[in-house]
Amino acid sequence: MLATPTIVLALYPNGHLPSRWWRWPVIGVAVAISLPVLTMPFDPAAYDDIAPGHAPPATLPSWVLTLVLWGVHIPLLVVSILAI
Repeated sequence: MLATPTIVLALYPNGHLPSRWWRWPVIGVAVAISLPVLTMPFDPAAYDDIAPGHAPPATLPSWVLTLVLWGVHIPLLVVSILAI
């Protein structure tokens, strides 16, 4: 949720980046937004609140999701916000 306003502020007011140097921060924010969107459906614990019972067959081990979150997502989010 914090990364979306970063892209909006980078593209404000004319819909274009201020300079070519802004590409990397915006790419980092886009990756930081897309990683949880792509990995959370494979988290077996995410379905307990919505539909109790068996997890879907296509799930990832929790250590993979933790590695993606702490090893990729959080550093990209921090670096992208600090770059602006």
